[in-house]
Amino acid sequence: MTNTPSSTPSDYADEQSLYLFRILQSLRQSIRAIDMHSKKLAAEHKITAPQLVCLNEVSTHPKVSVSELARYVHLSPSTVVGIIDRLEDKGLVEKVRNDKDRRRVNISITPKGQDLINKAPAPFQEDFADAFGNLDAEEQLELVQAFEKVVDLMNARNLDAAPMLETGPLDYPHEVKQALWDTAEIAHQKNIEQVQPQEKQTLDIRRAEEKDKPVVVSFINSSTEWYRSLIDEADISEHEVNASWADTNFERREFYVGFEGDTPVGTVTLQFFGDYTYLGYVYVDTNHVGKAYGKQLLDFAKAESIKRHKKGMVLIAHPKATWAIKAYQKYGFELLYRDKEDILTWNEGALKPYYEDYFMLFLYPLLSTG
Repeated sequence: MTNTPSSTPSDYADEQSLYLFRILQSLRQSIRAIDMHSKKLAAEHKITAPQLVCLNEVSTHPKVSVSELARYVHLSPSTVVGIIDRLEDKGLVEKVRNDKDRRRVNISITPKGQDLINKAPAPFQEDFADAFGNLDAEEQLELVQAFEKVVDLMNARNLDAAPMLETGPLDYPHEVKQALWDTAEIAHQKNIEQVQPQEKQTLDIRRAEEKDKPVVVSFINSSTEWYRSLIDEADISEHEVNASWADTNFERREFYVGFEGDTPVGTVTLQFFGDYTYLGYVYVDTNHVGKAYGKQLLDFAKAESIKRHKKGMVLIAHPKATWAIKAYQKYGFELLYRDKEDILTWNEGALKPYYEDYFMLFLYPLLSTG
């Protein structure tokens, strides 16, 4: 009988090095595959992967609005606006005024755009999604948990990243993206500011009154369709509200409404649980997204929290509500908990009445609490 020697520390170290090598190689192979596919699209069809994904959705949903398209592709409305502008410049889509509401603009594909779809390969992430869908539920969960663990090991959980298999920025033309990749970080930031200048506006934010209830209801309902496909039917009542909802919630939350001149454009709610401010609702009317109103509402909430000597602000968001999460993380919110039990026990269970399945908890720490 042959004796098998027991494992030694050096054996373990060698095994660990091999595993690390395989992980790093796999990550690099994934990045290269995405980059190669993107370059092929740019070279052969003069289009980027995010543009192709959006073009496919416009083809599938004729006369789609920007907000609807953003929900379909899980990107922020502001990012989709940039992508649509690029597609329009290429003559692949056209903007058409809504017949019923001339203030709204719908996006339609052009014959040139349809011809490109017929010739171009499927977006890389569609192929990946098809392959992923062929796995059983247990394998899918194992993959999700493994990838999330890798992200945590890289301390990358709070990085702003859209669910799109593409390297570099999403809404710039290929030549601008290449310039950004080849420059230093300071030049990168400068280019972003030049391509997407932020329009500075000042809101008049004041405590909501009884007469403001209908407009607050309209803010919440303006994005109901964004959430309908994301959340359980039992939770839709928190996103499709009525006068009764307003009566109940005005009793337990402080509602504030932001006005641009005489036009109400958004709302934020404040509740105070011990050392923290809970922002139950931060909503900008979908007709006014992309104008930095959300940031001003958050600035107001921050100032109120500091005045009341709070240690931080918290909110919960669905992981697929990417338009909201990107805005929160850009502002400075950090993912605190994603597990239900952690959220329900946080701060002595303060958020139990407000939790919805799968939602994650984000924290904005206040370094100066007065």
